[in-house]
Amino acid sequence: MDSQAQQWTQTLSRYVERTIMPDGRDTFESTPLLAQTLYRLSSRKGGSLADLGCGTGKSFAPFVGQYADIVGIDADAANLAAARQTWAGHSEIRLVEGEIGQEDLPRYAADTVLTSLFLHQIPPDRLPQALKTIRRLLKPDGEWLMADELILFDAGQDAAKFDRVYRYLLEHTVPHEVYERQIKPYLLENHIYTWREMQENTPPEYRFRSLAELEKLLAEAGLFIETVEEITPFFGCLKIKAV
Repeated sequence: MDSQAQQWTQTLSRYVERTIMPDGRDTFESTPLLAQTLYRLSSRKGGSLADLGCGTGKSFAPFVGQYADIVGIDADAANLAAARQTWAGHSEIRLVEGEIGQEDLPRYAADTVLTSLFLHQIPPDRLPQALKTIRRLLKPDGEWLMADELILFDAGQDAAKFDRVYRYLLEHTVPHEVYERQIKPYLLENHIYTWREMQENTPPEYRFRSLAELEKLLAEAGLFIETVEEITPFFGCLKIKAV
């Protein structure tokens, strides 16, 4: 591992940790520092918060005691059971089984929406509708705090940088067995992989997304990015608001 990759690994380890969830998935979960970073970006404390894809409930820890009502939504009952155990005795917290993008979420119910590593959980064909659902859930002056994997630079203008990032993400975010057996043997050593190649040769559900792509999708849903806090060139925290 070169020095740049080592630096990315060290930085990311402070914000996300690879874990086996109660439902058996090999995935990544927020660390306390990532949750605190999102909390620091928030400006709507005191009202209602909805954590979509809350997992075991770690991501809303800093918000407890600062919001009158917190709802955690997750599709997996085992994750919610772990969250209930963690937050037993907190009457302001409700934990609900459901999908992130389900269309029956109430309108204008949340001052703050919280998501961590949200984009990879939504199939590409359902993402536009999921964004519209979040827009509907937010109060008109509400905010969405997002921590996610995004290409935060212009990959088309800096192919060499994208190649380094692409190789790193393949090795460190794809399940180990899949990477070792299905990806690593076919990577070309003396080749610079471009953004276009990634788009053309990668199934939609495994493609990496760029900040520019997200901005376009958000605009179509009536949302815009107010703040971007870069942690690495491919991971950051965003504050998103309604147009």
